[in-house]
Amino acid sequence: QAEDGIVYATCARRVFAINALTAEIMRILELKGEGDRSVKYLAHSGVGLWTAFSDSTYVSLYHAETFEHLQNIDIAADVAKTIGAREGSKPAYVSALLA
Repeated sequence: QAEDGIVYATCARRVFAINALTAEIMRILELKGEGDRSVKYLAHSGVGLWTAFSDSTYVSLYHAETFEHLQNIDIAADVAKTIGAREGSKPAYVSALLA
């Protein structure tokens, strides 16, 4: 997404802030997570940058300008309440982000 001349992109566990005009990498955020999971979803909204790893129940929020971690949200409990947890059901993972 290119806002204010910045494109955000991911590769493995890294989030890059890239100048859209010069293609210069301005900042790199190295994310920590479980195992060898990669960032699968990324959404930018205002000064927030939302990320989710593949096969994860967590969505993480970072400040888009400073890359400061602001919070993690676990969607598993809310999804289980909404669809009704059934014995033997598969876990719910983040499958899309929209900001």
